[in-house]
Amino acid sequence: MSDLCRFVSAMLATTMLACGIASIARGDDPPPKERRAFDASTGRNLLNFPPHRTVDVRHTRLQLRIPSMNDRTVLATATITIAPIAGDVDSFSLDGALLQVAGVTSPNRTCTFTRDDPNEKLEIQLSPALATGQTADIEISYRISDPPEGLTWTVESPAFPGRAAQLHSQGESEFNHYWFPCQDFPNVRSTNEMIVTVPRGFQVISNGKLTSVVREKLEPFDTFHWVQDRPHAAYLVDLVVGKWDVVDVGSSKLPMPVYVPPGQGDRVRAVFGRTPKMIELIGRLSGEPYPWAKYAQVSAMNFGWGGMENTSATTLYETVALDQRAMLDGDQEDLIVHELAHQWFGDLLTCKSWEHIWLNEGFATYVEALWVQYRDASLPSGGHGAAGLSPNNDAYLAMIWNWQQDVIKNDTGAAPFQPAMVSKEYDGPDDVFDRAANPYPKGALLLHMLRHRMGDDAFFRGLENYVRMHKFKQVETFQFREAMEKASGLSLQRFFDQWAYRPLVPKVRVVSSWDSANGALNIAFEQTQTIDGYNPAFDLAVPIWVRLKGRGDWTKLEARFDTRTFTFASSLASEPESIVVDPELTALAAFDISPTTFGDEAWAQVLASGPTMGSRMRAAKALAHSDTPGAAGALGAVVRDARALKELRAAAVQSLGEMGISGATELNTLLDARITDAPIRSEIAEQAAHTAAKGDASVRETLAVKLARLFTSDPSYGVRAAAVKGLGELKVDSGMATILAALDTESQHDQ
Repeated sequence: MSDLCRFVSAMLATTMLACGIASIARGDDPPPKERRAFDASTGRNLLNFPPHRTVDVRHTRLQLRIPSMNDRTVLATATITIAPIAGDVDSFSLDGALLQVAGVTSPNRTCTFTRDDPNEKLEIQLSPALATGQTADIEISYRISDPPEGLTWTVESPAFPGRAAQLHSQGESEFNHYWFPCQDFPNVRSTNEMIVTVPRGFQVISNGKLTSVVREKLEPFDTFHWVQDRPHAAYLVDLVVGKWDVVDVGSSKLPMPVYVPPGQGDRVRAVFGRTPKMIELIGRLSGEPYPWAKYAQVSAMNFGWGGMENTSATTLYETVALDQRAMLDGDQEDLIVHELAHQWFGDLLTCKSWEHIWLNEGFATYVEALWVQYRDASLPSGGHGAAGLSPNNDAYLAMIWNWQQDVIKNDTGAAPFQPAMVSKEYDGPDDVFDRAANPYPKGALLLHMLRHRMGDDAFFRGLENYVRMHKFKQVETFQFREAMEKASGLSLQRFFDQWAYRPLVPKVRVVSSWDSANGALNIAFEQTQTIDGYNPAFDLAVPIWVRLKGRGDWTKLEARFDTRTFTFASSLASEPESIVVDPELTALAAFDISPTTFGDEAWAQVLASGPTMGSRMRAAKALAHSDTPGAAGALGAVVRDARALKELRAAAVQSLGEMGISGATELNTLLDARITDAPIRSEIAEQAAHTAAKGDASVRETLAVKLARLFTSDPSYGVRAAAVKGLGELKVDSGMATILAALDTESQHDQ
């Protein structure tokens, strides 16, 4: 979600993205032609708008007592400080589902209440009315009994002897009102404090700063008092109770405690040790220092996602602390930096309504790419934006490429039947996180394209202005656009209209030809996606890089068009040797590059030595459809190259898996090669099984022997898991013993 890093399945598999996009893939089925905007039977508008606010919630003080961690019961009192927004107030409502309310009181006032259970509301009447300019404390006494949302309670169990009970909150999208009364929508911000009494020996984690821990004298209970003194949205209020090992990777100036299951404290620094540098980098790029009192990262049992960015205290899934063997398969830095980025984009600035969730999720996702680009750079003090930082552009573009492929695959529906990334069309707020025009990768790609259009200096200056103008406030997409327009002088309304406010990704066929008589390169473009009154042709600027025969440098051209078809012509001194389309991945488009433009030999050349990682990733994909004998060898050479970027090597393995016989032969050879990187070995095993499963019994039996050997001998959990999955796909009897052995094998995430 924010993230609820809704990418946990990809992360657990430690695929090419530690906090990847795989879990949102939807297959190739066309989207249903239905609207969520209009009810034809009633004529009702079904669009979702932020709720009205009659009172401003200034502060929420929660006093919670948990008699037993195995009883799933909380005795609670909420004291909510309110003030009228416009005019005197004699009644107001709070969100509250299934709260067992005993009474509502306020000093010097009579309070009555009624319940609107179908709408999960608590309606409160005040006498006398609260006048404009006044504030009032409303005290609500209630009880919580194992709510179905908002709090997840894991009690002790004989199945896990010695494991202490635990509970954690999960507020996004609108679930915290299941355990405390609030205005549970992101257009409201308030401060809060949490006074929580728990059985002795348990720890309580919440937002802000821990001001005291008091031991009861007569009973074995401790009371933790947390204060969050800067306003944030209700869905970001956090409560976690349990027992952990705690290791602080921060400093006395900014504590950064990491809470992991007992016995795993020795793993913390290897997994979380770069958190301080992440904070420093995000602060530099955003122009805003870390805004909260601490930064905690908490491992929670039965947490349903990858991570959740509660203000100053991120919740993460239970097995996030990798052991040394699991680190062979990859790290957790994409997940860690994503959730950390939300402390700025999501917590400091919060989307005003769920349609604008990309301002949370797209930004946090894009910070993953910025971290990959600059994580090895030194960060001198006093710098601005990315100026002076040494980038790893290959790793950055590889991440952009993978996001592009995900969006191209899924964002296929046309307007008006498919909601855009920014759209009020949804049934429930959770829907906006999972729509086809997905706010995670598509939002990140919007920022990547915008950065290229504006240039680094203007982009980061605009980002800094956006954060400074709107921190501790709610934001909408137009406010970000205005900040970037002011920084660049560009008119960006059309840009945002087509990438944020409409669905679909352009599909562009590209055919080139060389006119030797006139010394001209001609390139014909055709947009082949749905084009109609709801879906006009996209406005595209497509870079074309050309290398002339006998020349080592690249001539950079650009084709700009907003029509269904367009022909670009450029006079050149000699015939091109290579032509590369959009090598920096600046246009979110599915390019179908005709074989007349690129033969397989040219693709193989770009794969080996293209001018950018984007061009090499595109070449790896193109060769998947080659029937030239040398194509498999070219892909295999990249896989064997230990110096090559792992994402490029993984892409080459995937293309081999799509090639047919020649690819299967190369994969079989690669299984016996000395590949040192575990994620690449895992990908080879998976693709080899996938291709062999289509073969005859002897082919499958031969591969089954190799996969069983991998399971027995490889040190990587990921490779061994891929071997077991491969044996299942091969469906040979000889693989059953290995599969059964895997059931009793301990591994990270039980993979």
